[in-house]
Amino acid sequence: MPFLKSNLIFFLALFLMGSCFSEGSYAIAKRTNNGTQSLVISPFKTTINKETSVAYVATLIKADGTKQNVTDQVSWSSNNANLISIDEKGIAKSIAGKGSVVIFAQLNASKAQATLTITDKQLLNLVVTPSHSILRVGLTKQFNATATFADNSQQNISRDVTWSASDSNASVDDLGLMTANSVSQGTTINASYLQQNGTATSVISASEIKEINITPSIVSLNLGVVEQLSATVILADDTAIDVVHNVKWISSDPTIADVNSDGLVTADSVGHDKVNVSLSYAGESISTDVDVTVLPAKLISIDISPKNVNVPQGAYAQYSAVGLNSDGSIFDLTRQVVWQSSDPQIAIFKSNGFAIAEKAGNTKITAKFSGITGQTDATVNSATLQGIDVEPTQKTLPTGLKFQYQAFGRYSNGTVLELTDIVSWMFDKNTDLASFDPLRKGLLTADKEGSAMPTATLGTDTASANLNILKPRKIKYISITPINSKAIMDTFLKFTATALYDFGNGKLQDFDVTNETSWSTNMHNDLSFDKNGLSLAVHQSIPGSPVGINARFGGHTYNAMVDVVNQLVDSIQVTPATKVIAMGRSQQYTAIAFYKDGSYVDITTQANWNSSDNSVISIKSLGNKSGLAQSHDQGNEQISAMFSGVSSNKASINVFPAASSGL
Repeated sequence: MPFLKSNLIFFLALFLMGSCFSEGSYAIAKRTNNGTQSLVISPFKTTINKETSVAYVATLIKADGTKQNVTDQVSWSSNNANLISIDEKGIAKSIAGKGSVVIFAQLNASKAQATLTITDKQLLNLVVTPSHSILRVGLTKQFNATATFADNSQQNISRDVTWSASDSNASVDDLGLMTANSVSQGTTINASYLQQNGTATSVISASEIKEINITPSIVSLNLGVVEQLSATVILADDTAIDVVHNVKWISSDPTIADVNSDGLVTADSVGHDKVNVSLSYAGESISTDVDVTVLPAKLISIDISPKNVNVPQGAYAQYSAVGLNSDGSIFDLTRQVVWQSSDPQIAIFKSNGFAIAEKAGNTKITAKFSGITGQTDATVNSATLQGIDVEPTQKTLPTGLKFQYQAFGRYSNGTVLELTDIVSWMFDKNTDLASFDPLRKGLLTADKEGSAMPTATLGTDTASANLNILKPRKIKYISITPINSKAIMDTFLKFTATALYDFGNGKLQDFDVTNETSWSTNMHNDLSFDKNGLSLAVHQSIPGSPVGINARFGGHTYNAMVDVVNQLVDSIQVTPATKVIAMGRSQQYTAIAFYKDGSYVDITTQANWNSSDNSVISIKSLGNKSGLAQSHDQGNEQISAMFSGVSSNKASINVFPAASSGL
């Protein structure tokens, strides 16, 4: 069970981070194999506009599947120095004109290449994110500049704009990194490119830092696995600030667990380690330690999901890879395996498990790690996109809150597929009222009061939704559920935080603020918390002693209690047992584990979900959207869940054509 526990934490952390696709993401390139190793560069195929740049990454893949970043060691060049200049760090910059260029990288006898296209498109607007932020004197904040062009394509051009700050309260470097110098009620950060400007506002506080929270607070990893840590400081006024890039991460023994400058821990050898996290600001400092345990395990197989996908040209599939160890534990390998398509002309990987369907045909998808390979078939069909939809079509948000939009495509063969990660997200008007996250597609932040229309565009297809943003007078209080609960050892317990907003004139409304709440516990040895309201019961150090849960949001705090107990799973029940839905719609399933003492726990977020046919129904496992089934085609299929070695009942789901329901 400790293995399952530690790896479920890892899987969950990766899932919640999302599978964001960017032009700088990892992709398998055409490469040469030098006996026992090969070289790849990424992005494999990308487009930039004139007077902009792209950063290439060179990765050496060794015979055992391990990867080494060799960006600074390879020799970089191109086949057209008149169009592109590329420096020793792999930064390629457009010089003049437009056209296609081949980028080369060489390390000893290993070579790799990629294709770069330079365009000359009209700039529509320039957006700086985050549009609004709060910072403490002495800390830094990374801003990003995103350009939208006449064809609705978008590009991160943070390296190419001219950055400036409106006053001496802040300074900003050439890459958009702002340093908070002194107290400000609102310093403007400006980015300029091709005579267009984008701005953002940052409030700088001098409030004292009273604590630093690291999540997860305890880490147990199998050998070779990675874990992303996050760091948040809580000010005296209960404001929470993300400082993952401000703190210094130091491992007491890097041979056991190494940690990089972004808080990513790698398990290198079996043993115990401590990661020290320290923050220096305005002449002061604060620090804490994270306990890291690296456990032995032997990988025996890799399972890829979804299996045997059949998608239209231009659509995408987000693959995941789960490793099975000899001790029965499982862990997510999606970000560590080497992803390949046997025919990159049919399907190509743009990032970790994120594949784009390029043209009709059949290909094999493989995931390789540490000498083990997982494989599945994939088919790209010739169906054409008939239109797209944005969901939800109507939404109300208070200023300052985030919300995740989704986009779905309707194809000529009747299938409906999610396109959230490949559409361009923007606004048809009032672009200063809200902003989209440039790294996580469809994630919107409500900035100012008013009405806006979030819009998704793919090629010539466009769809919009109506968004009403209200400015609250205050937040009256927050509440969390469950208030008092029981957590079975090695299971996740999902907490939900709700804030009651007061908009004046007697108008009160509840909003889910789970993902923006700062979560902590008074006993880190019993519960490990992530920032999305999910905790893992680790062990019970004092039998019968409750563990306190603290939630902070908007200057308010709420507390709950949890009892951690140790039980064995007797059975698992999946609900609903039967369901009929229209094609293109989704269905949330719930998994309840029943224990031998008669108690039960909702294990939806940590169960491993399965569909009898992923081309008809796909279902997410182990994470934020675990148990969410998405229908793609008509048919009768079965849904089941597995946890702690126990299988559930099989739930029946019938998917019928949307047209027959009048939808």
